[in-house]
Amino acid sequence: MAIKMTGKQAMKILKEAGISRDEFAGIMGIKCSTMRTCLYGNRVSAKMVVKLSELAGEEIEKREIADVDEMIEEVIAPIKEVEKRVEQAEELIGRVYLKPRNPYRYDVEFADGSHGWFRAKPNSYFIGDEVRLRKADRGWEVVRCG
Repeated sequence: MAIKMTGKQAMKILKEAGISRDEFAGIMGIKCSTMRTCLYGNRVSAKMVVKLSELAGEEIEKREIADVDEMIEEVIAPIKEVEKRVEQAEELIGRVYLKPRNPYRYDVEFADGSHGWFRAKPNSYFIGDEVRLRKADRGWEVVRCG
């Protein structure tokens, strides 16, 4: 059994979708005057109801997608702010999280979640050690005190 729809409901859906009555008539393959008569006389056909339901569903999906995009932006904004602070900082504290086979190389993770590496003497740092670093030509270098 088909869902009944009034002309006002149909016009509301068309307005939300941003489609004029004449455009919808073209989509349905009927004359503009026939479309106008159907809407104002509350004689919306089953075929029109199906198409209007599709349009309403698409609008709901668009709104949901827009809401999700806003939520993502709210989450990403603080992360981008931290990245800006890290790029502008001269010195950072990184935590050693990996010692590759190369005994002179140490991989570090910074507070914002970004990664880098630096060179130092073998066995001078261990996993979990925090090291004060500054940007070098290639990678990072250890800041020496004094």
